[in-house]
Amino acid sequence: MRVPLEKVADGSTTHNSFKWNLRGDSPSKDIVEHIKRLNIPCKYPNSSPLLILHENGCFKSMPNLNKRLDHIFTPKKNTFLVNSSGTGKTRLLYEGLCKHWGLFLTAAVDSSGLGSVDVQYIIQDHLPYDRSFTAVPREEDANPNSIPVLTNLALARRNFSGILLARLLAFKLYIEFVAKGDFQEIHKRRWFLAQIQPYFTDGSDVFSLLQCTICDSMADDALLNDCIAQCIEDIINLFDRHSPGSNFFVVLDEANAASERHRLAFRSAHGPHPVLKEIIQVWHSHLHATPFTMVVAGTYIPDIYFKEDKWKEWRWISSTASSPSGQHLLHRMWVWLRGRHRMTSAYILTLLENGYQSPHYLLNRYIHMFTGFWPSDGGEFLRAESPRSCREFDGIPMKQLEHDKIRVNMQHLLMKHLIADYRFTPSPFHGIDWVTTAFGRFSDDAMACVSVDETLVLIAVARWLFEESFLAPNLDQHISSCSFAENPSLYDMDYVAFAVALCFKRPRIVSEVLSFSTITPPNWASQRAHLVALRREGENATEDTIEYSPEKASQLVFNTSISSAVLDWLKDSHGVPFCMHTREATATLYFILELEDSARICLSLRVISNSEDEDHEESAAIRTAVNEMTPLGLLKEVRRAKIIESVAYAFSGRCF
Repeated sequence: MRVPLEKVADGSTTHNSFKWNLRGDSPSKDIVEHIKRLNIPCKYPNSSPLLILHENGCFKSMPNLNKRLDHIFTPKKNTFLVNSSGTGKTRLLYEGLCKHWGLFLTAAVDSSGLGSVDVQYIIQDHLPYDRSFTAVPREEDANPNSIPVLTNLALARRNFSGILLARLLAFKLYIEFVAKGDFQEIHKRRWFLAQIQPYFTDGSDVFSLLQCTICDSMADDALLNDCIAQCIEDIINLFDRHSPGSNFFVVLDEANAASERHRLAFRSAHGPHPVLKEIIQVWHSHLHATPFTMVVAGTYIPDIYFKEDKWKEWRWISSTASSPSGQHLLHRMWVWLRGRHRMTSAYILTLLENGYQSPHYLLNRYIHMFTGFWPSDGGEFLRAESPRSCREFDGIPMKQLEHDKIRVNMQHLLMKHLIADYRFTPSPFHGIDWVTTAFGRFSDDAMACVSVDETLVLIAVARWLFEESFLAPNLDQHISSCSFAENPSLYDMDYVAFAVALCFKRPRIVSEVLSFSTITPPNWASQRAHLVALRREGENATEDTIEYSPEKASQLVFNTSISSAVLDWLKDSHGVPFCMHTREATATLYFILELEDSARICLSLRVISNSEDEDHEESAAIRTAVNEMTPLGLLKEVRRAKIIESVAYAFSGRCF
């Protein structure tokens, strides 16, 4: 191990960049040369390029990206980094370990094959088959002091201590080689690359082999603890002499792979917990009084297991040449792939393998594989390209949608997107389930809000719901569906707008659609009416007759929380037939009907929720709500004169 590791330190053994075969017809020589100059590394000759390692180590020279690294890699602040799959967590970890000294470990080696299998081997292949290990203790042994549980804890401590010691010994040896000369930034990157490609000796995973040797030895646990402490002390002394003030990080990626394994095998006074907690506890027990800081990253790290006082200091964060065709391609990539670095990376990989040929067609192919939907936004650029083949990619697994709660929420969310402006941003969710199922992503660094707003995800979900008959083709089926009846608050005014649009998609007698509290309905209720949207050109007001059809995509609702925006909509709705005004958690829906006599009626609807209060209190609340259903009541923060002026202007010469 000494000679190969010394070659890693001096740079004579490097992370090589092999050539890969371009798919299809050979592109122009210029394109081939350009792709070669990118120097994107591959793991093996003729294998696919590893885009995640392209220009590895460059983030620290880019202010915005460097700021993200500093936020994640903060000395003495142990961190949980959690976000959805494909949001760039692993690349940030890679970049952080090109900037800082540290150890990189992963609970699961992904399809790229990068990283040692040492942790994965213990979790998946060693512990379950150890004769002393009890995966599910008997009921009488389900306590932290039982012999099976204590034995499990001892096995975990020995094996995960062995992993840490193996990595520290290799790190110490590497630093001893580096210390023969001057410490340079490139040495951090070389050490990192050696860790994610641990086959630099004879083709075997050197870290996993060393760990097995340590754990299979006759050394007792006390000796292992002493060796770890001594190794850390030696490393610190080396840096104090050659690079004083250095900080170190221990990174565990893909922690989600350990977050649900062996959940009943380990216990404390706070109950059972998965092997992930044992890994972190073992390593932290060796590192807590040293300059080493831990960063644990994954898509799913249940915080329920980290509620004790000793975890309070841990942070939880989520931080992740111009031509018309090229510009349109960039726009389409943003529309379709935004938010998910892995999606973008997979498409670029396909583009590179095809030598930049037929980029719009390849984007369509990728979208179709992911969603089953063939986009129509490629325009003339798509028509000018030739069909090409590309590798198969898996989409988001839809099995989670079989759970009623997630499915009903997703149905409501899709309705929101269908009826709203394309700029509509749905209210964020407050559940980690949306991230762990890959439907959503954390939209804030504090991991408090989850957004489900990505085009690929929404279309893939919509197609699955339709194919599984969860998307009803008409309103009656929506309203009669079990999910609507059990969760009416999820649908409220969105479905009211949808219902009104469908009711008035052709002229209808008003009294057939609306009921009136008065004994005798107003005279105009006997007239036919149709839904209109006002437009104003100069002093002239015109209207668009709305014949809504779900098959024709168009904005149905204008959302606002500002009263003056409602007045602006009354003057000129720009063809949008409904205005949703939300104020103090109350939503009011406005729309305009044009009667047979050409008079216009502006109606406002508000949902009054059922209350558990006494009948007289509920009646009083209803009366108050009804009294507020006037222009002055609904738009109370706008001055009276402005209301009268605006309404008169919008409906001059007409009925209001």
